[in-house]
Amino acid sequence: MGEKMDLNALEKKAWTSYFQDGLWEIVLGTMLSVSVLSCALEYAGVADMTRIAIYMPLLVVLPALIFTAGKKYITAPRLGIAKFSQRRQKSLFKLMAAIAATFSVNLLVWGISVWYPEVTMGNYGLALVVFDILAPFCLLAYYMDYNGFYIVAVLMVSPEFIIYVLKNYTSFAYYFVVAYGIPAAILIAIGSVALIRFMRKYDIPKETPDAS
Repeated sequence: MGEKMDLNALEKKAWTSYFQDGLWEIVLGTMLSVSVLSCALEYAGVADMTRIAIYMPLLVVLPALIFTAGKKYITAPRLGIAKFSQRRQKSLFKLMAAIAATFSVNLLVWGISVWYPEVTMGNYGLALVVFDILAPFCLLAYYMDYNGFYIVAVLMVSPEFIIYVLKNYTSFAYYFVVAYGIPAAILIAIGSVALIRFMRKYDIPKETPDAS
């Protein structure tokens, strides 16, 4: 029993270490940054279809490249490629599924507002988006033993509240840029600091010279 508990503790430590590289924060911050670009193009008068053609590839490809390259060239050389238990692998799958679901629902709400501006989502749309962002990140923070996702959840949902306040209570015209730009900068800063600490904490193992 004691040996099993030790193995579980070691696996949990390894599992947690894989989130200490800050890549998730950087990736999610990058996604919000792309939203800033989309808003800037809209303010510049770029047509919706042209803006979407620029926005969507960046939103999908750029974060994926950052995450893949980071895991391959920074995380894996330091921690190795660990094979986690089936329970942990299911948790990782849930993480990907939850983020995909969040992206899909938000994209749907956003698409409705773009293509059918006469349809006003109102407070119902705001509540839907807020729940759709908070729920998966908070549940995953709990089930995956990664408390950092609670902070990520708050930052990811904060644009909706910032937009609501600035749009309804101020005359500030560029509220979308501020709403997405501030949490994007915070997420990237948090991720960058975590990445630097991770690289300092875990050195790349040096190859043992061939004695032959």
